[in-house]
Amino acid sequence: ASLGKTSDAQKIGIDERIMVAVSRNGSAAFLTDVALSVRAKDSQEPVLPLYVVQDGMNVEQRVAAGEKVLGGVVARIVSADVPVSPVSRIDVSVSGGILRSLKEYHAGVLVLGSIPLKESSITTMLFDVSDKVCEESHQLIFLCHMTHPVNIGENIFVLVPPMLEWQKGFDSALESIRNLAADNKMKTHFIGLAETIAYVQKVLLKKSITDVSFIALDQWKNVSDQLKKAGIKESDSVILMAARKGRLGWRPALKRLFQDLETRFPENNIMMIYPADVFEETDFSLKLTEKPDLPSEVLTRTPIEIDKDSMEEAARQLLESHFSPTSKIYSEIVKNLSPFDPIELSPGIILLHTHSEYLKTEPVILLGLLKDIVLSSLKKKVHALFILVSPKEQTDVHLQALTKVARKARELERHEASS
Repeated sequence: ASLGKTSDAQKIGIDERIMVAVSRNGSAAFLTDVALSVRAKDSQEPVLPLYVVQDGMNVEQRVAAGEKVLGGVVARIVSADVPVSPVSRIDVSVSGGILRSLKEYHAGVLVLGSIPLKESSITTMLFDVSDKVCEESHQLIFLCHMTHPVNIGENIFVLVPPMLEWQKGFDSALESIRNLAADNKMKTHFIGLAETIAYVQKVLLKKSITDVSFIALDQWKNVSDQLKKAGIKESDSVILMAARKGRLGWRPALKRLFQDLETRFPENNIMMIYPADVFEETDFSLKLTEKPDLPSEVLTRTPIEIDKDSMEEAARQLLESHFSPTSKIYSEIVKNLSPFDPIELSPGIILLHTHSEYLKTEPVILLGLLKDIVLSSLKKKVHALFILVSPKEQTDVHLQALTKVARKARELERHEASS
């Protein structure tokens, strides 16, 4: 059998779509940065941020919380000048929702957060989500325990277990690791048994990649000790490559090693990467299913000048430019937006967003221009405020509108920079 399976992917023309599953645990920004770094720079495919809500009590509130998380993620992706297509879904289980989304959207890569070991006793159900997704998926998976942005480190240490080079998607996984390292200007150090390292070296040198080092071991046991010997710093990242159960290179000790790395290096980013092992015979030239587009003009009405100096007063003035302050919809929106907790779309440009049962068709998007006031809740100068209100229970429409608002904010930022 020949080594290196990238050609299998190339035969069916996969232009990999990257999905990043986010939650409210505070790591969404770090996971998004990993997804953006892994993405090939010549890719035309959007990044797909995903938020899955488990069906049950208070589902509406949890969907709204998910939209807030996705709002920040969409703004981050748009600011990187990368196309984005956010996905929110309600499912009977979080793991099932992620697995079904991967299949429905033909995603080739998934970036997923892990629950830290110290929290797993409290959140065992959530911890099991990553286990189930990693075992039952066929895509390239980045399971990430993130403590800080990747780009503050100088090095990525990659632990490659014996026989993993025989995995079908191994070469593609190496390519994604190199994208991650190159995008963040980090040096990559591969650690593994001599035979495995020889193959990694062959693949990377063939691509004229030189900003790497190789550490060949006599035995795999106590591989984590090599990180200490290599002089790992707390800002560096560690990647453990792994195989799914039943595949060549799989061993139960790998999951324990991942947990051991989290314990021994609590300040470091620790990632576990599962190479893709089955490529679906799918026509990947198909574009994502298009949703009905919003009107070409993003804003519902002409922007207004705002002369207030608090978030609540500024929001009320902007809403009153379109809704009567005595109307039911105005009262409902103010109630839903309170407390006024904005998303920063770009420096000095913020967004408040919610739904209304009184809107039946299209979202309302308002823009207020402020005179560089400092809002106490943000402690930053703000010069533009967007408010987005979508029809109730129309999550897809809301996310589409949210994406357009993020792009509009990016246009404003560029216009200000050039003027």
